[in-house]
Amino acid sequence: DADFLSQVIFDGRGPEMLPLPATLAYMKRKHDGSSHDQTSFDVRRYLPKDYVFPTEAGATLPATRAIRTKFQFLLGIGTGDNSPEEAKEMKEKVTEEFASLVKKQVYPLVTRAKDEYDQIDVFYSGDVISGYEVEQTLMLDILWAAGSTLFVMFFMWYHTGGLILSIYGLLVIFTSIPVAYVLTPVAKTNIASFLSVFVITGIGSDVIFVFTDFWGQSADHDEATEARLVYVIAHAGSACLATSLTTSVSFFANLASVLQPLREFGAFMGLCVMASFILLLLLLPPALVLQEERLRKKRKKRRSSRPQVIDISALSSESLSLRHGARSPCGCCCSCDLRSDNKVTRRCFLMWVNIISRCTVFVAAVTVALSIAFIVGIRVNAKLSTGVPGIFPEDHNQVAGQKLASSFADVKDAGEQFPSASAICRMDRGSWTSSEEICMFSSCAATTEMGEAASAGSCWRGPMVLRNSSGKGGNNSCTRASEVLLETRIAASAAPPESIWRQLRQDMLHSLELPQSFQVREESDVLTGTLSLEQWAAGQVLASPLFSSKATVTNTEDALRNVVCEVHEVCFSGPARCELPGWSRSGPYRASEEPAVR
Repeated sequence: DADFLSQVIFDGRGPEMLPLPATLAYMKRKHDGSSHDQTSFDVRRYLPKDYVFPTEAGATLPATRAIRTKFQFLLGIGTGDNSPEEAKEMKEKVTEEFASLVKKQVYPLVTRAKDEYDQIDVFYSGDVISGYEVEQTLMLDILWAAGSTLFVMFFMWYHTGGLILSIYGLLVIFTSIPVAYVLTPVAKTNIASFLSVFVITGIGSDVIFVFTDFWGQSADHDEATEARLVYVIAHAGSACLATSLTTSVSFFANLASVLQPLREFGAFMGLCVMASFILLLLLLPPALVLQEERLRKKRKKRRSSRPQVIDISALSSESLSLRHGARSPCGCCCSCDLRSDNKVTRRCFLMWVNIISRCTVFVAAVTVALSIAFIVGIRVNAKLSTGVPGIFPEDHNQVAGQKLASSFADVKDAGEQFPSASAICRMDRGSWTSSEEICMFSSCAATTEMGEAASAGSCWRGPMVLRNSSGKGGNNSCTRASEVLLETRIAASAAPPESIWRQLRQDMLHSLELPQSFQVREESDVLTGTLSLEQWAAGQVLASPLFSSKATVTNTEDALRNVVCEVHEVCFSGPARCELPGWSRSGPYRASEEPAVR
């Protein structure tokens, strides 16, 4: 259409951005000037609540550090003819499909955007995506737990001498976590409970080390398997029971806290510790017996396949007894005998024992002094954080995103859809159809007046247009038209008074030299729009309120039927105005009630 500069489709795929000042002014006008719900045009929905719009026309828009986009999804679930069971089933299905959409498409998109843009931070939240982000974060953290578990497994393998026993022991330890979850009286577990994976690995490993060491020492008391089991359960079980009870009680002490996450974590970890001890007490001794039988068979097979000849003439009776069945107190598979070939370890150990035995008073005094120094240092320099303990770092989306969201106003969900398309009107093509109703804004190339017009403003009038019933136009005189349609538009920072509209309309009628048979039949209300003046060379865009009013003048005598004459005039209150090819300057514009001289 010749009256439109361009058609606008709101799909985000255009090669150029819309002029921001004019677009924001259009949204503000649509929201403030509407009598019904226009929540989607509320700029507080997109800009921070401390954002202030300029009050003067053509003023530069203040910069904003953030912008918000809200997406709403309407999920259709069946019809009124469906039974409650069918509706429930369809609701679950649609909910799962929506969750799958967010997890597989939306979440990868927003997380990839955070990495692609260096100068832009992207934060997000929503019904599904927030919880899914926490799950993904926990899964990545569990990978670190897997790394620490591998280290513990290899160290346990070195200490116990059995890879299968190490893997089996870790599986028993991790079994305590679901057992504790079942015993914990809460419907949902919190994020802090996932720390149990790290904590219980260390606590359970200590129990395994104690049991394996006592199993090695049990051979010095009795070689019968039953007697060794009784020894291990009696000694290792009592020792680990004391440590497990004290550890679990320290966790249960958190039940007195007023913080619910801390109470849940304390209860969960206390149950984890006791469950780990009970499971290891019941399931680890059989595994020790199986490993002992396997090692016994392996040693027997080696002796039978490769006979050994030992020269006992060079051995003392004490070393001979050690080599024939005497076991180290450190376990069945490792030796910590100070008479071993590792002279460096033996020498360092004896030196340390010698220092402690000779300087007991000095060691005790140094220990007390350091303890007092640490306590005083903590008392003087330590600062207590009074806020709620944070789980995520300050720059994480869960923290920084919520902090940024608090800078936006709480706006209710949009009750209507944002229009899918609109148009930008041309200022040099007048249209009797209200451009403020069908266009986002009017646009033109800007120029600057000089001299007197720079301070007083100017008015410009377009060529007369004659239209008949077929829509064809011409530029003849309006004196024989059946109707004359007058449109006046004023680009100013404030709405002009009624006297200005009346004066401009009288000037237009006088310049048309219409006979007395023409009478003003109808005058429209003043409508408010937006004018975008674009300075192409400088790359600047100025936005100004655009006020418009229309009047219909009817010919009561001799007239050509169905011939309508249109006359359009535009006034600018400042030095900046539109380039209007083919329009003529009709006079100055003064935003006062004093008549302008034309």
